[in-house]
Amino acid sequence: MVAQARQVLMQTDLLKAQAAAISAGLEPALTLAVENLFPSQPLLDSLHAFSQQFPDLPVTLYTEAIGAAEKRLRDGAAQLALCGLPPGSGEGLVAHPLTLIEMAPVAAPGHPLASAPAPIARETLELHIQLILTDPVNGVGGPSYGVISPKVWRFVDLSRRLDLLRAGFGWGNMPLHMVAPVIERGELVRLSLREPLMPTGGIPINAVHRRERPPGPAGRWLIERLKAVCSAGPGRRP
Repeated sequence: MVAQARQVLMQTDLLKAQAAAISAGLEPALTLAVENLFPSQPLLDSLHAFSQQFPDLPVTLYTEAIGAAEKRLRDGAAQLALCGLPPGSGEGLVAHPLTLIEMAPVAAPGHPLASAPAPIARETLELHIQLILTDPVNGVGGPSYGVISPKVWRFVDLSRRLDLLRAGFGWGNMPLHMVAPVIERGELVRLSLREPLMPTGGIPINAVHRRERPPGPAGRWLIERLKAVCSAGPGRRP
């Protein structure tokens, strides 16, 4: 009974702390939708610091495929989204730039493109299956980026696409931070292309919220922390 009484007192103190925080303007909870292109390490570093700054604030984290994080934000199911915004899609949203995701075309060592003369021409790429990410919200009719080959296999899950690339099913454009260790192990080969698949600089990722629903103190703190972590660079903390 003593142990149960202590647990009740702890829960009571927690409820009091949460009520006081809410009265001061702090969000009662934070829901975050993260596009799977965003690197894990800056997110983990930021959330670790967040949990120390707001130890009693509940957090819900959704890891989303391309396009789904923005939809969850617009539907009101998330307060913040870490995602890219295609041109013309930012109406009603406020975006805080975080980082650029560098992409790299890759194939398995045994794939014909791995031994093709470099730089590889577009006509050669078109002969082989291209593994691409698809928008789970709009399906096949959604936007596609860097698609060259008329032979495409579409994926929603980034990790599954990586598995098939390693197995030699085709070639594709992958986030460099995700495939760099795989390339170092010799399980994938980075392809040299005559024409770049994506705009120079990479894919921009932003912390996004709805204009009419700005984040509270905890959300604003997390946005600033993400900015600092991303600007510090890989392996460094602000």
